[in-house]
Amino acid sequence: MARRGDLEGAGARDLSFRVAAITLALALGLGCATSRVKVLQPLLVPVRSVSLAIDPMPDVPQAELDDLARAIATPLVRDGITVVPRGQEGSAELVGQVRLYRPGLRLTVIWLVLARNGSSLGQCRTDFGVSAGLDAVDWGDVMQGTGAALVEFLAAKN
Repeated sequence: MARRGDLEGAGARDLSFRVAAITLALALGLGCATSRVKVLQPLLVPVRSVSLAIDPMPDVPQAELDDLARAIATPLVRDGITVVPRGQEGSAELVGQVRLYRPGLRLTVIWLVLARNGSSLGQCRTDFGVSAGLDAVDWGDVMQGTGAALVEFLAAKN
């Protein structure tokens, strides 16, 4: 017969089953979130002023891409990065080339930072997706996460 504090007996088996079930549920819930940032070409100096654009995509209206760019720009502006109209003197160009766009679910983009003469200053890849579970992420979080990743990248902290 197992007594309180013993690691054997029916109560111990019941407890170990519960711990295993909770551990599995946590692992599944935490495993659904996707957020990755990969620096492909580090910036040598911080960039504090950019124009922001997303290259055209087949079957996606330009207005939708413009809305996406505005949503991603919000965290940049909040962090003190100036977002200016395209082609403004003295600002780098931040251009998104979408690799995967599933509205409301997932966004994967290669971001290029271009100098005024068109030369590449830096490049990163962001990949964010919606998840369910304990760490639930919604589409707004995807936009915020993408913008926050760009803030860090533009700060040249990579």
